[in-house]
Amino acid sequence: MAYVDIASACTIAEILTLESLELTQPGQTGASCKEGFGRIAHARVVNPGGAAQGRGLALGTCGIVQAREAFLQLGAGAGKRQVKAAEASGAKALAVSLVGLGSAAYATVFSRGAA
Repeated sequence: MAYVDIASACTIAEILTLESLELTQPGQTGASCKEGFGRIAHARVVNPGGAAQGRGLALGTCGIVQAREAFLQLGAGAGKRQVKAAEASGAKALAVSLVGLGSAAYATVFSRGAA
């Protein structure tokens, strides 16, 4: 995956999702973030568009906003937020939207076509 976009109403749910996806070790997500995990320059980029809280947490729009971010990233049109790996032919992005405190989750994989 070029990047992962997690939308949740609370930070702890995003942390637990990263651990459930095995992108970070259980209990080590905070330390991993301090070391640069998730940032644009890191090998594993998370929430390049700011995630739900960074976008103002507009309820009911998370999936649409995540799809827009995938369109921008995979189309190499995200500007300063551009994830380099998303520019590659066949690049993929994972969007995960959590409902409430995680009572339900929806995952979508977006893909850039081959050049």
